[in-house]
Amino acid sequence: LICHSFIGFFVLVVVPMVLNPILLIFVVGFLLQPLNGSKTDLNEAIENGNEFAEQLATTFNPSAVPPYYIKGGIGRNHYWNKPFFSYMITVLDLSLLHCRENIATILIDGGADIFTPDEFGNTPLHIAAFRGLNIAVIKILDKIKMFKPQVIDIKNSVGDTPLHMAVHYNQNLIVERLLDKGADPSITDNNGNTPFHINYPSALTDEIILSCIQHMNVNHRNNNGATLLHTAINCKREVLVKDLLDRGANPIIADHQGLTALHLATLHGLSEQIIVHIIHAWRPKPSDLRFQSGMTEHFYSSLLHSLIRGLNSNLALEVFKLSCDGIINLRAQDGRTALFSATSRFSPETAQILLENGADPTITDSDHLGPFHDTSMTNHLFISMIQNVDVNHRYIDGSTILHLAINLRREVVVKYLLDKGANPTIADNSGNTALHRAIHSNVNEQILVHILDAAPPKATDNLGQNRMTQNG
Repeated sequence: LICHSFIGFFVLVVVPMVLNPILLIFVVGFLLQPLNGSKTDLNEAIENGNEFAEQLATTFNPSAVPPYYIKGGIGRNHYWNKPFFSYMITVLDLSLLHCRENIATILIDGGADIFTPDEFGNTPLHIAAFRGLNIAVIKILDKIKMFKPQVIDIKNSVGDTPLHMAVHYNQNLIVERLLDKGADPSITDNNGNTPFHINYPSALTDEIILSCIQHMNVNHRNNNGATLLHTAINCKREVLVKDLLDRGANPIIADHQGLTALHLATLHGLSEQIIVHIIHAWRPKPSDLRFQSGMTEHFYSSLLHSLIRGLNSNLALEVFKLSCDGIINLRAQDGRTALFSATSRFSPETAQILLENGADPTITDSDHLGPFHDTSMTNHLFISMIQNVDVNHRYIDGSTILHLAINLRREVVVKYLLDKGANPTIADNSGNTALHRAIHSNVNEQILVHILDAAPPKATDNLGQNRMTQNG
């Protein structure tokens, strides 16, 4: 049966083809059809990843291949990553988007248009930079240099140049290539970002970056208020941070979140040397405060709280010794000072540094609470806070520090306050004196004796004339 089938195929197909040259040409042409498809087939072959697309690309003049509609979903964060969005694209752009670099180079060598942007303003150089296609970038740059050198810095619809694209997508080799060919790193996008406001590529040495930005305004702020210094700190490029500061980068400039170089350096855990360098470079002038957008107090307060959270005690000492006295007692939005934050976060060393620099422990927050109300504080710190304050300072409820110490049953502190001149006859708004509070708090008899001994002459005649005794 197999033998008969073979004979039949030979008689019916092979013999007629041999005898009829026209039929033979037709069959061969049919078998080779995938390699001689239509111009639309080339686009589809590229998009589908077909192996014969490269051969197919050699058969057409690129300018004769019609535009092609594609759907999004290609790439990461740009126009091409919109899965339900379709748009028209050239065959060269399509090959670059799909990283078919061999096909792209064939098309470029064949005269494909490298200057006309797509509907989003992206040229083939934008796309090649986005994809990190080094050979394609070299070929495009060579043609650009010959015909339209300015195209190297052309912007797309959001203001990105090819250099922006390469930096944004961490295509380090392409960044170096573009800079070497004269791409301008000072051009800003629609958000005010130069490429180096976006990122400092890790493959670029500090020397290369510094040479690129040497003619730029180091204090240029993008639409979010950030400067090159902010980006250097975010990228933890400490050499760049130091050099930018030495070149005049202003560390007091805050972004729209109120974050300065010192905030960011603390939050990102930069070295102690860099933080101290920022402090040394920080010489705030009245004109600098305009960058705070009316949030100067909040800015300084936020700075102090960041320092307290992030610094060890030795570095905190260095920072606060270098800081301005005027920022020590500024209050946050909740009314808390840096000292209150330090005591509540169990940071006695930092609290001591603040006290040595003029922090006022009697300042209260929006709930009328202050450091002296903190139950977790040690007696040593409590006594340290008393050193430079009025021991008879009265709070909004009329109570004194002595009242608070008695409430907290800090008998060592009570004795110290009395020895420092605290007046036990002062009554709060409810008429309670230190003695009333002591009796109510069940302190030991020795403290009661100290309170009575510290009372001015004849003051005991008035003790007990309050609501508590009247009701008792």
